[in-house]
Amino acid sequence: MEIGDKWLESIAHEMTAAHETQTEPKPQRITVRGLLRKYNYSKRGTAISPHIRNKLDELNLRSSPDFETAWFDERITISLIGENVEQQQPDPTHRVSILDAAHRTPVSVSRDDPISVATTKMLFHDYSQLPVIQGAHDVKGIISWKTIGARLSLHRPCKHVYECMETAKKVAKTTPLFDVIGTVADCGYVLVQESDSNSTICGIVTASDLSNEFAKLAGPFLLSGQIEGHLRNLVHCNFSVQEIQTECTRPEGSERKTHQRCG
Repeated sequence: MEIGDKWLESIAHEMTAAHETQTEPKPQRITVRGLLRKYNYSKRGTAISPHIRNKLDELNLRSSPDFETAWFDERITISLIGENVEQQQPDPTHRVSILDAAHRTPVSVSRDDPISVATTKMLFHDYSQLPVIQGAHDVKGIISWKTIGARLSLHRPCKHVYECMETAKKVAKTTPLFDVIGTVADCGYVLVQESDSNSTICGIVTASDLSNEFAKLAGPFLLSGQIEGHLRNLVHCNFSVQEIQTECTRPEGSERKTHQRCG
């Protein structure tokens, strides 16, 4: 961690010196991944994030957007907190933008494409759905195996994309992650646009993407629960309640008993 701390200290020193000479301090721009690499870490976690947070506070620095909730490859700006400026608490909300999938332009089709173009792309990429986009960001709808199957089962025309598409579900990438769970569970996807006012599609989030993210977020808690359960079983197998109470009240430095009951 020493290299990362020294790097932040050098930034703070340069910005403070610039401020004292009444010149504009030059903020430092770096990706979240790059910041963690300064500390020889490859991902955020309880071992490193609090340390970086405390170091930023110590040096009167802030990251914008916050390094803990920004997308891993998003560029954050590290700047000096000005005088008489109240430090805002970081937003702990996990948003759609934290997902890699929200930053990958999705494969799409046009509304007038033959249905064979859509099915070929879905088979080739192993996708369940494709957005239907005209021009740069005019979303016309979504086409999926479900919509195609529904048309065919009803013996409806299904030669072109526009005949088999339906209204697409869209959210801004600043939407809280928990708010899209229901939509993804019902529809299997949600299209991600840059913002409420900018309809450019920047990604598509599927049930698979959410599953991977929640595995990363909840995995450590589940593992710690399993470890706790194994430790409880070991204690239960080897000690009675009376023995545990006796050991807890034994004077410090006295000899402790060790024995094994379970194999």
